[in-house]
Amino acid sequence: SPVRLLLLLFLFSINLSAQVIQNVELEVVGKPSWQNIIPIGKNGLLLFVKTDQAKAKAVMFDSDLQKKWESEVFLDVECSPTAFTFDQQQITFLFRETSGMYYQVLIFNLQTGAFKNKGFEIRDFFDDQSYVFLKNKVMLAGATKTGAAFYTYDFFSEEGKMIPLEIKGKVALQEMNYEEKSGKIHSIWSVKELSYSDTKKKKGEYIKDAFLNVSVFDTSANVLESSRISQKSGIFR
Repeated sequence: SPVRLLLLLFLFSINLSAQVIQNVELEVVGKPSWQNIIPIGKNGLLLFVKTDQAKAKAVMFDSDLQKKWESEVFLDVECSPTAFTFDQQQITFLFRETSGMYYQVLIFNLQTGAFKNKGFEIRDFFDDQSYVFLKNKVMLAGATKTGAAFYTYDFFSEEGKMIPLEIKGKVALQEMNYEEKSGKIHSIWSVKELSYSDTKKKKGEYIKDAFLNVSVFDTSANVLESSRISQKSGIFR
């Protein structure tokens, strides 16, 4: 018979007027491999826990730590969420396999617990480094073999698309922020331009230049603004 594990969460009430410690209990079959406790401001907090090999449970509590809803979901991945984001209406979790080939997105309604379960695959090499979730699609930002790129997946049409950017070289995304009001995505990339002492055989690789690229995009990955910040001298590593 399965072992039953009782999770005891001793949490301060989010309601500052209460200032008491409350005992929240959640019974889980088996031993959970990961769990997330996510404060969501005045909405309360969400407990998200792996309950079985292919199952997880999301439990929403209000600001007094009274349970609002509980939803069980099936997972196609083993690891904990790569990232999550939330607003007043919903919370979104992004999962991926270790290889980065398969992605799963779970979208929970914060009021009701109703959820959408979406999955997609990326066939080409892509090192995802951050993401922006919109109402009908997800935009992954990262690197291909040649430089920076976005990968977008539309949940309505169920179509994915790789969008290479004019930021070439060995890139690493330093920061990315989405402004919902303006619909703009602000990003900072570190870029290393590579070259070879033997260009034909591509041997003797070295860094020819290194700089920061600061770019602003719209939600279709079109460049709205772009600037380059270079250092005048130094040793590039």
